[in-house]
Formats: sequence, structure tokens, C-alpha cells
Amino acid sequence: MVGKAAKPKRKLGSSRLNPMAAPGAAAEDVPTAAEEKQLEAEAEEQSGRILSDLRHFSPEVRARAAHLVASMASTGIVGVKVMLRSGIISLLTGMLCDGAAEVRDGAVSALRNCGIRGGDAVWTAMVKADVMTTLLAALLQQPVIRGGLEAAPAERAGWEPHPDVLGETCQLLDLLWSIGESSEDAVARFNAAGMVLLAPLISLAATGGGPAAAAAATAAAAARKETPAQAASSAAAAQVCGRWGG
Repeated sequence: MVGKAAKPKRKLGSSRLNPMAAPGAAAEDVPTAAEEKQLEAEAEEQSGRILSDLRHFSPEVRARAAHLVASMASTGIVGVKVMLRSGIISLLTGMLCDGAAEVRDGAVSALRNCGIRGGDAVWTAMVKADVMTTLLAALLQQPVIRGGLEAAPAERAGWEPHPDVLGETCQLLDLLWSIGESSEDAVARFNAAGMVLLAPLISLAATGGGPAAAAAATAAAAARKETPAQAASSAAAAQVCGRWGG
């Protein structure tokens, strides 16, 4: 399960936390109660614009809004709290199956950043918003997964292939791993609806090379509550298909 990073104590004269800061900005100290209240008000104002942009007809606007959420989440818990309360995180779960590749890219980054920063409450909120349905559907559109299915579902209408196919697959698998590590309900939903993915995941993990294989191993491990090494063994694949849910 992803641990929570310890925050340094506030020092005199330090600058206040900015939930809108650019990704990669230096970590800042914990804000005072008054500062947090001001930051929350600023984030509330920004959240209204983000919600509008996430529903925009233009893929570029939707993608930009999703990446802004990812930036907010990576820099402070205040923004994550506001996004959780405003429904932004719930809206992002459906965008994992957006037809535009750039929108999906932004959505998966935003959700993972929000979960890492916000912890169990955010992962739980995602599961309640049915993130597993859209996440599994997005994985079923990935060529490296579809190639390992006995009967692949029909390709989604309007689905734009990602320019970095393996990169998108890795991002989705990383999100699956993070959710599975943090939510028993997510594992139960995988048990109910995601079994078709398990054999392709373990087959991919068994190739033993590259980031996609590593991502598949950790994702399968989270779903099965085993180690990546166990998930990567071809012998385990046969066992899983016979005893999953036991």
C-alpha cells in the first residue's frame, strides 16, 4: 500500500503552499490554519472552472483540465480535498475511456496523483465512482492485452490509439496496482469483472523485460495479493485461472 510521505514542520519565513504550483516545484512546508483556509477558497474557485473544462467538447480543453488536476494533486492535499468534495475525481474516472488519447493520458495521471496524495479516502472514492469499470474497459482496448485474449471485445467507437501504446498500458496498469493495493473492494470488483485480464497480464509479466512486463507483474500481484515474482511465473497463471476467488 502506498505510504504517506511525512511532511516537514513549518518554519518561520517559509513561503506558503500553493496548490496551483507547477509540477516539479520544491516541496513547501505545511500551511497554517489561516493559510489553509485561504488556499481552500482559491482551490474551490479553481474547481468550478476545472469541472466546466472537463466537460468541454474540445479534447484539448479536457486534457488541459485533467493535467491541471494532476498538477494540483502533486503539490498539496488541500487541492485534493476540494477536488474530492467537488466531484472532479468522480468525473475523471469516466475519462479513462475518453476517445481522445491526450484526455485519457491526463485522466490517469490526475487520478494516480490524487490517490497518492490523498490516500485511502481518495482511492475509496474512486472505487465508489466505479473507476474499476472504466479502468478495466480501457485495459481491454490495449493492443498488448487484446493480443492475449481468447475473444477480445469489440473496439470502442472513436477510440484514438495512443502514440505511445506501451506507455499508456503501463500507466493504466500502474493505476490498477495502486487501487488494488489500497482497496479490498477494488480487488473484489476485479474478481467479478476482470478475470479475463488476468491471463494476458501474467503472460506479459512472464516476458521478464521492459516496463510493461514490470507493470503487468505488479498489477497482477495486487489483484492476487501475491508478489510480482509469483505473478510473473507462467505456472502461476494456470493456478490463478483455476482458483481465483478462493
